Amino acid sequence: MQYKNSKKISFTASSVKKEFSSEQLTSYSGLSVTSDFINHCGIYRRLEHLFPTTRHNASRFSTAQILSSVLLASLCGVHRLKRIENFTFDALVSRLLKLPKNIDEDTIRRHLTGLGERGARSLHELLLDFTGLQVSRCGLKRVTLDCDSSTFTVYGNQQGAEVGYNSHKKGAKSYHPILCFVTEMKLLVNSWLRPGSSYTSNGVCEFVKETLAALPQKVEKVFFRADSGFFNGGLFDLLEEGKHEYLVKVKLKNLKDLLAGQTWQPVDPRTATCRFIHQCSGWRNPRMFYAVRIIKQMVEVDYFGEKTICTRV
Repeated sequence: MQYKNSKKISFTASSVKKEFSSEQLTSYSGLSVTSDFINHCGIYRRLEHLFPTTRHNASRFSTAQILSSVLLASLCGVHRLKRIENFTFDALVSRLLKLPKNIDEDTIRRHLTGLGERGARSLHELLLDFTGLQVSRCGLKRVTLDCDSSTFTVYGNQQGAEVGYNSHKKGAKSYHPILCFVTEMKLLVNSWLRPGSSYTSNGVCEFVKETLAALPQKVEKVFFRADSGFFNGGLFDLLEEGKHEYLVKVKLKNLKDLLAGQTWQPVDPRTATCRFIHQCSGWRNPRMFYAVRIIKQMVEVDYFGEKTICTRV
């Protein structure tokens, strides 16, 4: 009967002595300082605690080492699994992560597949805890949340990628993640990966709920900003219930007709503003709208021998 070792693989990132010499040159020399910062933030330790690995006869790497190698590779611009094998062959990377040998593509794929949806959720919760801690350390009582979405084109049959609106390459499969930043800190506080066919505001209410819950209790006020893709009455109800402020670009089919009937207040010869209360279809409450009108060009038009100055806004 073959004996199986049940001991756990422990992983602690090592520090590398920095010196200038001509021996063991590497193109990833700056990674040492970055790794020290990651270690100082406790990310390596959290990964080790979150994904303990039991040693078997064929086990040579812990899950924390696999995830850490993917993290460092992404920071160095290595975005393909098959290239991480060469990346971990580097002497500096091997010493930082205490790797007995370079990690091959099949090993990385096997560990990541083994995590499954539960592991992905645990990683997401780790991100929320970490970002919440960083906001708490800054002591901010009021933060500005900028919500946005982006399109990432993929090639081949990537899992979860679908054909949707893609301004970069029409008809190509893509992802359409939703992102939220704390503007004062330039910090990505939350993100969801979605198929390319997802509309911009799909799931935005649940996304914002999760983001607000991740913020520390010190944050008393939130100012939410987004573009017209997030013009959503349910989102506004959510923010108003929490007594938060928001500014979202308007997206309405009858917007031009609506603005034409408003009273405009001139600011200068070319600029005018207005504000009005309007309740869109499906909304529970009316809301305040603000508009700015700017004259871009003045054109002289000849009507039946008479010249008239027309404006274009």
